[in-house]
Amino acid sequence: MLTIEFYKSPGGKDVIPTVDITEASETIDSLLRFIYPIRRPVIFAPDIPLDESLTGLVVLLKTADKYQMDGVLFELRTLLMSPPLLKEHPVRVYAIACMYGFDPEAKIASRHTLNVDILRTPLFPELSQITARNYIRLIQLHQARATSALSVLYSMSPSCTGCSKERDGPLWWIEFKERARDELRQRPTSDAIFNASFLARCVVDSKSICPHCPLSYLNAATQARLDHLKERIDQLPDTID
Repeated sequence: MLTIEFYKSPGGKDVIPTVDITEASETIDSLLRFIYPIRRPVIFAPDIPLDESLTGLVVLLKTADKYQMDGVLFELRTLLMSPPLLKEHPVRVYAIACMYGFDPEAKIASRHTLNVDILRTPLFPELSQITARNYIRLIQLHQARATSALSVLYSMSPSCTGCSKERDGPLWWIEFKERARDELRQRPTSDAIFNASFLARCVVDSKSICPHCPLSYLNAATQARLDHLKERIDQLPDTID
């Protein structure tokens, strides 16, 4: 932490010396705006790319941590949890939270990483500053949830009057399971596989072989089962330990 001492000028008066700091003036200006009763700095704006806003937030975090500005750190932690950041850059937000030991924020961010394929996430600077343990925990979360979600998925098999007798369940369901398997291994959440367009593609592709499959899918009992499956997947553990 920086300490400043008074010294006596030749005239005998106390003088505060000038201290050089390494941070950019824009960074210090933004930090001081969190302390003094003036307008807060603009972190997010329509004309500022979100990745640039996040990079600026990291600079502020680093500086506030250096000068032990706990009040500012608290506000910056809140900004780190902004919905746009969690949606567009969840893995990077997770890494930043791990860097500064923000455990609650790391858990929240880990949940949002389930919506992206972490192995295809572009590299970012903070990735080199977290431990292998933190990254492996995230990979294990994705793998464990994908495995559990697939087990839930395979536990159900609806019927179709046209094609169920010839195979293990309706053709649309077999198509759905195959596509869902690939999707869940990349993004282990229910949102990707239970949306209308994803399900419709499976039904449409099967219709050319079995004209009864659409009726099987639209059946009230089938819809109830699908809702139940989605609920079971949503109830699976969705954060790091």
